[in-house]
Amino acid sequence: MPTDRDEEILKHVGRYGMTLRAVLEHMFFDGRHKACDAVINRLVGDGYLESREGLPCGLNYYHLS
Repeated sequence: MPTDRDEEILKHVGRYGMTLRAVLEHMFFDGRHKACDAVINRLVGDGYLESREGLPCGLNYYHLS
C-alpha cells in the first residue's frame, strides 16, 4: 500500500505526465539519494511507475503505469 509520500509522488507524476529522479529527490527527499532510489525502485517494482530510457546523458524518466 502506498504511503502518503508515495501518493504525493504519484500525484506529481500524474500532473506532469512524467518526472526525473533528480526532481523527485529535490521535491520529496531533501537530496537524500539513497532514500529516493529505494522509493522509486519500490514504486516501479509494485507496478505504480514505469521507467523509460531515452533522454540525453543516459537519463531515465518515470511515468505512471
